Amino acid sequence: MSYQLTKTQDGLSGNALNDLMLRGAAASFEQCQSVVLVHDGCDIRKPYARRMEGLSKVRSLEGNLINGYDTFNTVAIGPQRLHLVNCTPIGEQANKQIAFAQISRVSQAFKAANADMVLTHLIDREADDAAFFEEIETLQDRYIIRARANRVSDVQGWDEEKQKSYPVKLINKQFDNSFEQRFDKFKLAGKCHQQVLARIEYERVWVGGKWRYGVKVRLFNREGKPLYKDAILLITNIVVDNEQMALYVYKLYLQRSKIEGVFKFLKQYLGWEQFQVQQLGAIKNLILLCFFIGSYFYELEPELTKNEFMITLCQMAGGKGKVTRHFFLKGLQILAYAQMAQHFFEKENLSPEQIQQLFDLTK
Repeated sequence: MSYQLTKTQDGLSGNALNDLMLRGAAASFEQCQSVVLVHDGCDIRKPYARRMEGLSKVRSLEGNLINGYDTFNTVAIGPQRLHLVNCTPIGEQANKQIAFAQISRVSQAFKAANADMVLTHLIDREADDAAFFEEIETLQDRYIIRARANRVSDVQGWDEEKQKSYPVKLINKQFDNSFEQRFDKFKLAGKCHQQVLARIEYERVWVGGKWRYGVKVRLFNREGKPLYKDAILLITNIVVDNEQMALYVYKLYLQRSKIEGVFKFLKQYLGWEQFQVQQLGAIKNLILLCFFIGSYFYELEPELTKNEFMITLCQMAGGKGKVTRHFFLKGLQILAYAQMAQHFFEKENLSPEQIQQLFDLTK
């Protein structure tokens, strides 16, 4: 795919950048029969900012409220590839309509590329809302949404002390069907666990005024200790009527974590949080432009192993045979520094002996 930047009278067009990414991603997946779309918000943290326009409140890594901006983002996952699709920077708190508009826009674009394509939307707990369920069902797509811990079921419990009934939380309800699945290796929060046991429950559940399906998973390490404090509860419109489908839904949802890797890459290597401009329009453009540039690197990655120059750059960066975005960018940085040093040596007319003396200082 070839990207072309366009400008409006006011500067870079955010809609144009999103349209370019969306069209490119849809075209890239047009031969696929099934595509996973991961939607997630990401906080752009600006804890020391005071004068920037449109500052909102976001969560710090410690969970405290700080200044910053919200974004709503979409990536597409298919066989052997991941594409950055859309990013909506938001000055104030994100709202459903912004999310709905992006989900609908992405769904329609992918189906325009392939009308038979099956789309599955993966969203975290912020989408545990009947409005989200209904929006995606209107698109005739599938979804797997992680439920909040306080999501209630159709079952009523009885409080002896208060002498009244209460709705049982779905997370605490015993589902009709259950089984165990063992994973030899299971990666969680960047750490690989050995011999993980998953206890999986599933049944049809009444949520949001309609019958849908619930899948509940608890993970235990080889010593039998839980890896999560609470179970993971998933709500889906995929028919889950056997163990195979319950495991399928859970494994599919695990792909949601890939978008977190995208956020880390954008912040660590492309400076997603490092802008210093004050105007809200410019801030939104920079957030989106960084996402757009990130999409180029993700598109480029499959080509890294085929290009001798890129392989050399990765080796220069200490890749030890690994050809990845990380080592490619690090290699580019080293090359840029080398070029700057060479330019300085020539400008100052340094002799080989003087250059060697400088290098000796690094030993």
